[in-house]
Amino acid sequence: MTGKRLAGEIAVVTGSDSGIGQATAIAFAREGADVVITYLEDRQVAEHTQKLVEEAGQKAVLVVLHK
Repeated sequence: MTGKRLAGEIAVVTGSDSGIGQATAIAFAREGADVVITYLEDRQVAEHTQKLVEEAGQKAVLVVLHK
């Protein structure tokens, strides 16, 4: 048992490349969830969020959304 409430779960957080969405993605990762990170245009910012999720010990997948 890892003690993390979301161990083994996957979180999909829309708009998770920055702001509140980014904070939410990181919080899910710290609780043990792998995270799907969605973004519209700024891949560099999304990659930064991915790095933060991975630093929390979880997997992260980037998904670009199209308008």
